[in-house]
Amino acid sequence: MDSWFLGQPVNATCSPGHAAGAETCIAMLKKSLVEVERVQCQGQSANEDCLIACFRKPH
Repeated sequence: MDSWFLGQPVNATCSPGHAAGAETCIAMLKKSLVEVERVQCQGQSANEDCLIACFRKPH
């Protein structure tokens, strides 16, 4: 598999007890993968704020 996708609520909207929000997960993945694209998805309410990111293996 050449690409990985992450879809996660942003840090500010994660419920208490949730391991990590999108920004935290993206930062961890960027230590070993290359971020290709990032899209923000905002729903109608404030707690529907998510990020979707695409990663690939480094060359």
